[in-house]
Amino acid sequence: MIAGFFHLIWKIAWNTIIILVCASLIFIGYKANQPMTVTGAPDGITYVEFIQDRLDAAKTIKPSQCG
Repeated sequence: MIAGFFHLIWKIAWNTIIILVCASLIFIGYKANQPMTVTGAPDGITYVEFIQDRLDAAKTIKPSQCG
């Protein structure tokens, strides 16, 4: 009886954690593709586009220009 109760509590806790992790990943994916509202960011650029632009810029820089 007690083992069944602990098993139920464990399943509820495990399922809650899985749901929270999945919901967090969906939220981050959704927000990353929305236009940023940060001062200084180009109008309409998303976080994903910004990171891709920064990665492309980092690939074009020569190591001798880094200081």
